Amino acid sequence: MQVSETRIPSDPGAPAAARRFVAEVGIVPTDRLADVVLLVSELTANAVKHGGNPSGTIAVRISRSRGALRVAVENPGPGLVDLTARPRLQGSGMGLRLVDRLSSRWGSEGDGTTVVWFEID
Repeated sequence: MQVSETRIPSDPGAPAAARRFVAEVGIVPTDRLADVVLLVSELTANAVKHGGNPSGTIAVRISRSRGALRVAVENPGPGLVDLTARPRLQGSGMGLRLVDRLSSRWGSEGDGTTVVWFEID
């Protein structure tokens, strides 16, 4: 299993920093790089907007094993945990719709922090 993680400031520059990390880490297959860069940018922007901790950091974690790539974005705030419910998607912007469409599966978890993740086979 290949794993790489970075922590970036929770500020307006976070999506760009997350995109650079994904592009440079060397774990993402080149044929899926554009999709993964787009999705991590969306999740990082959501973490900044909904994370509730503008002076904190956001963790971006990428792992690859058994043909699947998993990307997780974690912020220290409570965020929105039940993001995968269809009513949530219908009322959201395009970001979560893109995650839903371009990933193989995705979800969110929360226990004092919020982690939103996606996987691509």
